Amino acid sequence: MALLVLDPHARPDAVGLIAGLASAASMATGTVLIERWGKMGSPLALAAWQLTLGGLILLPVALLVEGPPPMPTALNGLGLGYLVLIGTALAYWLWVRGITTLGASVAFLGLLSPTVATILGAVLLGQWLGGLQLLGIAIILSSTIAGMLLSRRAAAMATITPQPRAA
Repeated sequence: MALLVLDPHARPDAVGLIAGLASAASMATGTVLIERWGKMGSPLALAAWQLTLGGLILLPVALLVEGPPPMPTALNGLGLGYLVLIGTALAYWLWVRGITTLGASVAFLGLLSPTVATILGAVLLGQWLGGLQLLGIAIILSSTIAGMLLSRRAAAMATITPQPRAA
């Protein structure tokens, strides 16, 4: 992912690296838990609980770092409504539904989000893609395909039952 977004002059700092690793660990843990807990309720209820609990955990940190939010305007309210309903609730419900239906192996598809954003930035905004970005896209696509093929192979091997031997 870093190959997609960093230019050669970027200097990552320790806080950013730790936050990135914590984010990846959190996403991986959540994906595995969604697959396990998805059988206990509907994808909508599971998504709602995870978003609510995640928000409650982040609220004190946000208030401490940023302070209370300013009073929103009507236009801010519309934008916030879109982000909450479409960009978060609907998207997260679809993600949880996909994991509970197809299994955690679909987590590899999450790698495609920044790839698509980078490609759209190049196509729609005329942003320049250098060799590092193209290498990053190639690595992400290769690892996504390899991960999905390996997870399918592992699932197929798990369903094969040993045949009894003839005496």
